[in-house]
Amino acid sequence: MDGTYTVPVAVTFYGEASGNAPPFSSSNRPDNRALTIASADWSVTDTWILGDIRNSPDLTTLIQEIVNRSDWNNGNALAIIMADAGSTANQHRRVIGYDRVDPTHGYNGIDHAARLVVTYIESSDPTPTPGATPTPLPTATNTPIPTPTPQQCNCVFNCDDTGNDTTNVPQRYGLGVLAALSQVTDLTEFAGLLYQLRDDVLSQTAEGQRYIDLYYEYSLEIATILLANPDLYDQGYATLQSFVPAIEAIIDDNGDSVTITSAQIDQAEAFLDALVAEAGRGSLRNTIIQERYRLPLEMLVGMTVDEAWDFIRGYKFVWRPPLDSSDPYEAHTGQTIPVKFRIEDPNGNLIQDNSVTVWIREVGTTGLNGLIGIVGVADNPNEGVKISNNQYHFNLHTGDLAPGTYYLVISANSLPAGIEAEKIIVLTD
Repeated sequence: MDGTYTVPVAVTFYGEASGNAPPFSSSNRPDNRALTIASADWSVTDTWILGDIRNSPDLTTLIQEIVNRSDWNNGNALAIIMADAGSTANQHRRVIGYDRVDPTHGYNGIDHAARLVVTYIESSDPTPTPGATPTPLPTATNTPIPTPTPQQCNCVFNCDDTGNDTTNVPQRYGLGVLAALSQVTDLTEFAGLLYQLRDDVLSQTAEGQRYIDLYYEYSLEIATILLANPDLYDQGYATLQSFVPAIEAIIDDNGDSVTITSAQIDQAEAFLDALVAEAGRGSLRNTIIQERYRLPLEMLVGMTVDEAWDFIRGYKFVWRPPLDSSDPYEAHTGQTIPVKFRIEDPNGNLIQDNSVTVWIREVGTTGLNGLIGIVGVADNPNEGVKISNNQYHFNLHTGDLAPGTYYLVISANSLPAGIEAEKIIVLTD
């Protein structure tokens, strides 16, 4: 990167909609090229310092669109084009990863050009795969960009500021590390599964986002360790594969159908032990140790995937007397039912969440259909949900309810995928 720059800019990456992009020139400029439908936005707000390296967004979709074209062939060139996406006038940043000759600052031209690096994945029945050659980019970043192509290989752009050969160095950031190391036949499908886990499950909670951030922080270091240790590589692959049914279940909203076994946890613990041993005495080692202390994995044995996710993200719902007995809870119409419950973190501490709501719906309805009442946190249990005596408390008055069967629903709505608990209430005359 050039710098120092602090002004925010926004750009969009496109590919040229061509299976063999010609070189750019004064008469054949980037703004005259047909663009791919796929694109990737990049909003840049952090400070750039001269010599820094930055990661662009994932360009998988636009690379995929190009190599899927009928006019794409082995040895063809492709082009990536960056366009302004609404940056403030006169605000810009510069990158130095292109064909720049500037001996004063140590840039001697082609050694610092952006390159497309292809890392091939071995399989039991290897087949010829399309290659790619570098094309001069109008504004290429000098950072690795994860861009997997179908099945046989994954591709990244790499601008090596030393001019060294990086062909055999995995420049993988983000979820692509796990996909690249998985050895699965359909790399694209497996990477998609991991992206779904990230976007549809983990990113929906603060705790899940924390795990995402940890992974991005250490993904390259983990990949480097695994590729240097074939046995550990295979151990990591086997561990990851053992959890694929659990990942699929929680993505499909079917997490109550899969139970975590002691064999899975033992396998994960053994892999983490080996990874810690190879990680030296740095931050990765300390982080793994701290996270395992914070959440002992053996506590997940016997839980369904849904139960484990509730537990991991810090929410465990506990009914308190008199509703702690098995369903259904029976009462007479007109009776006041003291609804008491706790929402706990993994250490059993009460989580005080002011978004907690209590509502009633009739059996046979879904969502908010048949809603009879809804209350939030208040100072008085007769008016809402009160947090006192290390628990939540709400007085459910049933005088206006006809005899019948109802669901008492507790929700913590501050999280998009917040915890929800139900209790069946049967009212009789």
